[in-house]
Amino acid sequence: MRFKEFNLQEGGQSSGARYNSELALLSVFAPGKKSFNIEDIENSFDLSKIENSDIFVEQVKRFLIPSYSEKTFIAWQQYAEKYLPLVKEKLGGLPSKFKWVGGDNAGPVADIEFVDHPTCSGISVKDAGGITLRNLTPKALGLDVPRGLDVFAHYSEKSFLEMKKKVFEDAMAEAKQQPGVPLVPVKEPYSITYNEDSNTFTCQGKKTVEATAQEILSKIGTSAAWQRPFGDWLQANWPTAKNYAKAMYIGVAKTFEEIIENKLQDSASLHTALAFEEKSYFYASTRAMYYVPSVEELGEDLVLKNIRYGEPDGTSQSYIAEIGTPDSLDNTEITIYIRYANGMFEANPTVRVQSIKKPQHILWEPLT
Repeated sequence: MRFKEFNLQEGGQSSGARYNSELALLSVFAPGKKSFNIEDIENSFDLSKIENSDIFVEQVKRFLIPSYSEKTFIAWQQYAEKYLPLVKEKLGGLPSKFKWVGGDNAGPVADIEFVDHPTCSGISVKDAGGITLRNLTPKALGLDVPRGLDVFAHYSEKSFLEMKKKVFEDAMAEAKQQPGVPLVPVKEPYSITYNEDSNTFTCQGKKTVEATAQEILSKIGTSAAWQRPFGDWLQANWPTAKNYAKAMYIGVAKTFEEIIENKLQDSASLHTALAFEEKSYFYASTRAMYYVPSVEELGEDLVLKNIRYGEPDGTSQSYIAEIGTPDSLDNTEITIYIRYANGMFEANPTVRVQSIKKPQHILWEPLT
């Protein structure tokens, strides 16, 4: 049978929690003529204090209105009322001009930028309580792989392909038990359907493929959007199928640890991972607000003290890194995740630096 591939129109939207939190904060820092009203955006902010105000209004209507949550918005306005005087005290006043990053996920650290402030770039806003420092590529940790190739496959090809073959075979065997009925391991629309009449499988991801089992198995050497449901299957069956991945994860663990440790010995790479920038900024979450100093304000170099391997959970590996000043006895601890943020087997893993503990030891200043 000819290997058939066709696009699936993507649907669904994010919860928009970030838009509610960011814009609620901005509505307090640059309040409009009237109290915030989702039906009157133009008068809900002081547009004279917002850069590119026409674009700003268009983006607020585009991103916030479809995902507006009055409960979340009001809660974040209350956080902002508490954080506003802390920012004013730390900076000796507020900037005269703000900028919102809008729907840009690849922009600066600050979600609300202080356009005209000489030393502070703005406020990074996180709706969830946990801290996420950076979303990076594996290359930022020294894990450089050819474009389009999975980082685990690159460093442990034999074990990776053995694991992937077992997962694909088991998932197709399960789908075959229910002809014509989609097997949905985690969530729709990602599914595998056995077509009894043609003895083929329809694999539906962000792209969809119809092919025989043999044709599908011939494609496991590369990642593809239609392979997402197989990654979902491993995630859903991790308690019983984790042994399929055990050899692969163990095989790369020490290699990754050594590469990451070597890369983070470089000050610039460590500063990038820890989200330090040329300018300082504020970090605001539902739990606390911190002042994050600039690289220059750090005053003394930070160093990686230790790194150790964590437990894989099916879609990610984790490494615990301890960082401090050269003579520090107590250190900050961060978790570095190498994770399939965009779907296992669909795309190359990304890196997330999060779960920071005791950030004061890398000189974050707690303001609450």
